[in-house]
Amino acid sequence: MLPRYREWNDNTAYLELHSNHTAWSLDNEYATDDDWYNVVESTIELLAEVIGTPVYLLGRGGRHVCIEDTVRNRLNYWTWRRYALLYEQDAINEYNSIPCDE
Repeated sequence: MLPRYREWNDNTAYLELHSNHTAWSLDNEYATDDDWYNVVESTIELLAEVIGTPVYLLGRGGRHVCIEDTVRNRLNYWTWRRYALLYEQDAINEYNSIPCDE
């Protein structure tokens, strides 16, 4: 059984690639929240392009990384999940390496 996520105000079930506490891995005193949002936005766009399906950040704070529950996505779930985890780590590394502006 593949993990599903359902928004509290939506009856649609999504396939959940992960619900990691990604922000717990952020460690950069020079970077801002806006920096993180920019990294996340570009990472999600890239992930969606690579796997060929829209990616949704659902739940409070967008912690649940989800895709539509389709036959194609169910068949490729474990591959899409590996990509999501790799891109998550890339985003963490990118944020944590943002240099001081001084």
